[in-house]
Amino acid sequence: MVDVGNSPYTGTAEGEVCFLGNIRLRMREELDFDAALITSYGYEVYRGNEKLSLI
Repeated sequence: MVDVGNSPYTGTAEGEVCFLGNIRLRMREELDFDAALITSYGYEVYRGNEKLSLI
């Protein structure tokens, strides 16, 4: 999903990918469309409800 928000020049992309073994990868990126940059990002890995990693 991409949320453009209040500005036509910025937005947020976030989503989740599910793998076998009840593993999930969650991601979030803040985007600057005018500069064509990812200004901030974060990724989290879960097994069930347990957070395994934060990158």
